Amino acid sequence: MNRCLVILSFRDAENIPRLKTLKIKNKKLIKLKELSEEDQEKIICTRLGVPNISEEVSDLIKKIAKGNPFFCAELAGSLLEQELLIFKNDSCFLADNALMSELSLPETVRGALRRRIDRIDPGSQLSLKVASIVGTRFASIIVRNIYPIDTDRRSVSIYLKDAKLAGFISDMIVDKLDGYRFNNATIAEVAYEMTLNEQRRLLHRQTAEWYENHFREDLHPLYVRLAYHWAKAGDRNKSAGYNEKEAIRLFRMGFVKQALDMGLEGVRMLNLEIERDPSAIGQKSESTWVPSALLCQTER
Repeated sequence: MNRCLVILSFRDAENIPRLKTLKIKNKKLIKLKELSEEDQEKIICTRLGVPNISEEVSDLIKKIAKGNPFFCAELAGSLLEQELLIFKNDSCFLADNALMSELSLPETVRGALRRRIDRIDPGSQLSLKVASIVGTRFASIIVRNIYPIDTDRRSVSIYLKDAKLAGFISDMIVDKLDGYRFNNATIAEVAYEMTLNEQRRLLHRQTAEWYENHFREDLHPLYVRLAYHWAKAGDRNKSAGYNEKEAIRLFRMGFVKQALDMGLEGVRMLNLEIERDPSAIGQKSESTWVPSALLCQTER
């Protein structure tokens, strides 16, 4: 193949044996790494058509993109399309009324990640989906124990290693157990979205039950996690109960405001409304059941 440029693109983690024996004259190896912060800002500025961007815009996009040039450009465009930016003095800022909780990933980013996940084998795909239910950080043993296909549970460790080689997750100790973390929260979000609603509820329940059984001697560090999983499983009473326990724990530690917020979240889970005005709290509590932790805080 005289006068022909051949470009081979591989993921470094794939460690394909044939590459080591491949003999090509005048070959040049280019290792692509995450973009530097400076290069990410250049892409964002180019996409938005401004010479500068504010620190808050830069930090928001870089936090999600994690050095991926495609994600940088698409996220910047998404902020623009959702009218969450304002332009002045040759720079770009987040709009004052911008609610980051409403920021959605552009479909181009979601689609790219879905295609990547679809390319790995079915066992690894399902393992990623199960892991996304547990959280962005997860112990391998949880995924193995709640994996939906009983006959394949012995292979979960292999499936997770394959997902790691594909660049989705990395090794991490979680709750003093061997586990992984998603390389990007966006990957976890897309894997979660690819899971059927009914299966999500079941897996959230099984995750909560696993935590309760495995850490039954010391659950207090897990109250928030358990409240979240029981809420997603559709059990409002259990979720509210753990919110109350966390509120009591925070109150005893002196974090009064955080305890109040947690207690109010427990009330919300039970579809109850509580008066936030201190002058009206006494009257309200006479006719409405309120978690004990919340009453303690309102008295304070």
